[in-house]
Amino acid sequence: MRKSAATKLEDAFGAARSNLRTMRLMMETIFQGSGDDYCALLTMLDYTLREVNDAQEAADTLLEDRR
Repeated sequence: MRKSAATKLEDAFGAARSNLRTMRLMMETIFQGSGDDYCALLTMLDYTLREVNDAQEAADTLLEDRR
């Protein structure tokens, strides 16, 4: 069965969030939750997650407008 565009987007956003969570767990293990590099990477990761969430909202709005 072929996936709809909405389902493909949902899957992609879900995968991005899962990958970011995995990166966070890896960073906590590697840096043991401290250090300048850890803080810099954590800031970048949080910013990227906000961007993914914003993109999700925009995609949801576009898909609703198409209906």
